[in-house]
Amino acid sequence: MLCSRCTRTGISCIKYDDHDCVSSNFGYLKSIAVKSGWRGKKLGEQMMAFIEKEIFSTCANLFLCVSSFNPDAQKFYLKLGYEKIGVLKNYLVEGHDEILMRKTISPILERC
Repeated sequence: MLCSRCTRTGISCIKYDDHDCVSSNFGYLKSIAVKSGWRGKKLGEQMMAFIEKEIFSTCANLFLCVSSFNPDAQKFYLKLGYEKIGVLKNYLVEGHDEILMRKTISPILERC
């Protein structure tokens, strides 16, 4: 697990380690947030660029979940090239779903 926190701007938390990544060939972004006063300054894009560089150096896939009640985050990830691949019904909050998203740089078998 790699977590970074800056109380002034935001937080990100990604779950992976090199050994798991080699065998499972994916990373999972647990959480990312930018404080409201810092939004619109491309910090989220910079954080994602760092996260993707770390993950894609050893993994072919990066997964994340985004809440159905957060359309801005959904648009953000779609803009970065993530695709919706599944829905987890009522996963965190009753009446709301988590949308599973993935970004990939190659099929898994090409990375073995």
